[in-house]
Amino acid sequence: MEAWNPECAVYEHELKEASKRGHIVELHVNHSTEGFYVTAKLEYRDEEIYLTTRRDRDRPKYYVDPGRLLNHIIRELPEVVYVQAYLLPRKKNKGA
Repeated sequence: MEAWNPECAVYEHELKEASKRGHIVELHVNHSTEGFYVTAKLEYRDEEIYLTTRRDRDRPKYYVDPGRLLNHIIRELPEVVYVQAYLLPRKKNKGA
């Protein structure tokens, strides 16, 4: 598992506030073996931040279903109009 810096973690309400103020420069949905998680670049921070929970601040909040995650972003961060996705490499089909 990757080492995460808790100083680069933000809670959902902090990300919502940054979105309302127009401070989100980039928003990424990342795919890992544990699920999907959100990272963002904010205007006022040099490092990329990740969405976390109060219980586990030293790791991202993981989502199992990317569709539900995207719907959550659309509903909770309406100011965000562009999301970039980083997916794990997939095995090629033998018949393709």
